[in-house]
Amino acid sequence: MSDFTTSAPPPHSLHIEQGLLGATLVHGADVLDRIEGELQPADFYKHVHRLIYGAMQRLQAIGKPVDVGTVSHELEVSGELGAVGGLSYLVELTDQAPFAANAPRWAEMIRDNSQRRGLQQAAVALHAVSGNPEGKSPEEVGEAALSEIAAILDRSNTEPTPVQQEGMEVMQDVDRRRAAGALAGLSTGFSDFDAMTGGLEPGQLVILAARPSVGKSVAACNIAAHVAAAGKPALFFTLEMTKREIAARMLAALSGVTVQAMRAGTNDPGHWSAMSAGVEAFGRWPLFLDDRPGVTVAYVRAKARRLQRSRGLELIVVDYLQLMTGKGDNRAQEVGSISRGLKSLAKELRVPIVALAQLNRGTENRTDRRPTLSDLRDSGEIEQDADIVAMLHRESMHRDAPEWAGLAELLIRKNRNGPTGESLLELDGPRMQFRDYHGPSPRSTTTDAPARRRGFDD
Repeated sequence: MSDFTTSAPPPHSLHIEQGLLGATLVHGADVLDRIEGELQPADFYKHVHRLIYGAMQRLQAIGKPVDVGTVSHELEVSGELGAVGGLSYLVELTDQAPFAANAPRWAEMIRDNSQRRGLQQAAVALHAVSGNPEGKSPEEVGEAALSEIAAILDRSNTEPTPVQQEGMEVMQDVDRRRAAGALAGLSTGFSDFDAMTGGLEPGQLVILAARPSVGKSVAACNIAAHVAAAGKPALFFTLEMTKREIAARMLAALSGVTVQAMRAGTNDPGHWSAMSAGVEAFGRWPLFLDDRPGVTVAYVRAKARRLQRSRGLELIVVDYLQLMTGKGDNRAQEVGSISRGLKSLAKELRVPIVALAQLNRGTENRTDRRPTLSDLRDSGEIEQDADIVAMLHRESMHRDAPEWAGLAELLIRKNRNGPTGESLLELDGPRMQFRDYHGPSPRSTTTDAPARRRGFDD
């Protein structure tokens, strides 16, 4: 057997490294948000690129902008500017900058090359130590090599934690809630829903589904407004309507002036006074709207990370899931990739994500038109990925039923950490607002409270 040698250079691409660094110098946080957690300075092959990326990471960590000027200054302060070729090399990198959208793929290629180099080094070390008959036993050599290879391939930045540590965290959470008398998560403004779910908790993917025109966008606006009015930063992605339409709906709910009156250009002084007060209240709300169509999970991640870093972030709303762009050979796979991505993002950012979803036409062929989990459109993976699935239903849309006029059922069909059941809401359509309904349910001949709980999911 011949010696283990190779004359080929270690896997790397200076062009890709330069392109990614150049894109970051041009687009700053937009690129870093897209690749955060994917790369470390040591993943770059060229030493000067490690120094530059390290400076970028330090700037990002303290919330400063990342551009040629700030990176140059950071390198100068650390005594590394001369080592990287000075300001002229940073400027040269900007001439090779690709689009920011390419950043995740380029980061993946840099990380792959880094891992390949690590595997080569591990192989050389294994070759050297395994050829020493007076050294460790073959079992010890193999075990050490496997551990080193696993460490090279591990892309995570966390370590498993003892269950006792997590148990103590649970007890601290319980104690905080006991002392504050608060929900486990954010209040939606719908008291029965909050009672059954404990509110919207960090890391949860909450699906709010309905057939078209039932009012899921109204409910989403109400939830986002309620959270923002409590001073909690929220980010609302509206893929179907414009930002102005969403703002008009929220203003109608807040001011009591109907959307129709706004569109008609109302002359009522009372309307103008109420709208002015509503817009003034908006100034105190940390609520942000984005109406770019067909967004990807990566786009949502980039915008959310930037806002979380600059203003804080406690809720994301997506209206609606099936209008996002994903990956897959068919529609079911594409929607599945989106739901998995949103769930992963909720855990990554530690915020709840409320994603609206369309239901299929299955309800229209049944006597009982209330939707079930099987009615989720395009992909069963939505149900699998979600922590909570709530569905809106308005009986009055399907039959002549005066007792149901102005009422909607909010059906909790899945609740990973609590009971399923239903509650009743009152809809003020002209003012785009759902409110708690405290009367008896038309489905019952008794005067029991409308919320009925059915036990826990498996």
